[in-house]
Amino acid sequence: MDNRGRQAPANKTPGEQIQEKMKESNKVPVKLNIYKKVFGTEYHLAFYHPKKDQCSICNNYKKDKTNINIQNEYTQHIERKEASYRSKKLDKKKSGEDESYLCVTMDLQSLLQIPSTADSLMYYSRKLNLYNLSIYEFKPSQNDAHCMIWTEINGKRGSVEIASAIHLWIKNLPEVLTHVTIYSDTCSGQNRNQYIAAFLLYLVHTHETIKVLEQKYLESGHGFMEVDSMHSAREKEKMYTDTYSIIDWKGIRLRARSKRQNKNVTLYNVTELSYQDMIDVKALASKIIKNKTIAENGKKVCWLNIKCLRFEKELPGFIKYKYYYDGPYNLLNTLCKPGRPTRRTPNFPGHVNNVFL
Repeated sequence: MDNRGRQAPANKTPGEQIQEKMKESNKVPVKLNIYKKVFGTEYHLAFYHPKKDQCSICNNYKKDKTNINIQNEYTQHIERKEASYRSKKLDKKKSGEDESYLCVTMDLQSLLQIPSTADSLMYYSRKLNLYNLSIYEFKPSQNDAHCMIWTEINGKRGSVEIASAIHLWIKNLPEVLTHVTIYSDTCSGQNRNQYIAAFLLYLVHTHETIKVLEQKYLESGHGFMEVDSMHSAREKEKMYTDTYSIIDWKGIRLRARSKRQNKNVTLYNVTELSYQDMIDVKALASKIIKNKTIAENGKKVCWLNIKCLRFEKELPGFIKYKYYYDGPYNLLNTLCKPGRPTRRTPNFPGHVNNVFL
C-alpha cells in the first residue's frame, strides 16, 4: 500500500498506538461518543484550533518572556488593546442611548471569488474577484448591517474604494444623526492614511447634518469586532450554495440573517458599487491637505501610530488626532505648517471627481 501523503491528524492519537496502549494496560477505553458527551456538554472543552492572523507581539512574548524590551513592548501593547475595547464599549453604550450618535464597526472581508464551486473544471479556472466592505451599526432592536460589494472590474481594495463605500453608506443615514464614530483595523492601505483622513475632513464640512466624525483604530493583532459576525454568518450560508454570479453572492447575504430568531432585526442591506461610484480621494487630498507632517505643537505626525482621528465642522481644515485612547487630542492644521504668518480659508470642492474621469 502506498502511504505517500498520509498523515495522522495533529489532534488525535494514531489507531496503532491506541491498540498497543490497550494491550499494555489491559483496559477497555471509553467510547468516543461518551467522551464527546462528557467533555462537550458538561465541561465545554474542545480541541484547540490555531487562529488565523495571530498577533506578532504576543507571539514574540510567548517565545521569550525574559527579554526586558519584549516585556515592555508587550505590556504597552496589552494596555492599548484593553483601552481600545473600553472605548468601543462606551461608544456602543452611548450609541444605544443617544439618538443623535451612531457607532459602527467596519471591516473588509477576505477575498471572494466568482464562480465558487467544487466543480473540477470551474475550480481551476480563472476567477473574478469580489470585494465586500461590511458595516455594522449599533442601535438597539435593529443593529442594521450593510454589505458594500464591488468586483475587481470596478475597483481594487484600497483607500479609494473604502472611501467610496463610506460615501454611499453615509448619504443614507437618518438626518437626526450629528455624530458618527467608525471603528476599524489598522490597515494602512485601506483605513489609516491621509486619503481617508482627507475624505472624512471633506465629508464633515459638506454634509448637511453631521457635525462630528471620528475614526478609531483597534490595536494591531486584536481587531475583533462585531462586524466579524457578518462574515461568519455569510460563510456558514455559503457552505450550502455554489456561486456563479454576483447575484448569487447577494442572495447569500440576504439569507445569512433571515434565520435569526429576533424578527425585529432587518436583513443585511446589500449595495453594489460600480466604477461610477469610485471617488478620487487621492486628488481630493492633494487639493485640501497642504500640511500632513507637522502638528500645531511643532512635533512630527506619525500616522502609523495614530489611534483616533476626529473631524469637526466647527474646525474647518483641522484634524484632531492622538496616539492613545486616553488623553487630549493633538491638532493638525492641514492648510499650512506652524509658524506661517497667514492661514488660508479652506476651499472644499462642491463634489469629488470620479477616479476614472
